[in-house]
Amino acid sequence: MGNLVPSVRDARVATVSEWLRARSRYSASKLGGRVHRQVDNVLRASDGAREIAREFQGSTVQTLERILAHLDATPLDGDALAGDVTTVFKNQRFFAESATDLYAFVQGRTTKDGP
Repeated sequence: MGNLVPSVRDARVATVSEWLRARSRYSASKLGGRVHRQVDNVLRASDGAREIAREFQGSTVQTLERILAHLDATPLDGDALAGDVTTVFKNQRFFAESATDLYAFVQGRTTKDGP
């Protein structure tokens, strides 16, 4: 089922180019109308929406590179390696939580309209 369906009314036009531009050739399906309302709700919402935390991605790459360097180093500095591994996991948890928050916000906005 698509978002548009052919209109039950014929467009009243004098030329083919007018017919091609006529908005009345199609109308929104039930699903199309619902999708449109949900998108409008999300776009109008500015309260409570947080972005996905991306600020740690660059430093996470650098930390992962340091971990690889730790593994190649002799003698192995276990404390430094453990600190970097902990940092990577904390950054990943923060990123995942922010993504979950964003998806929950969008889900809340799209289900307000109901099925």
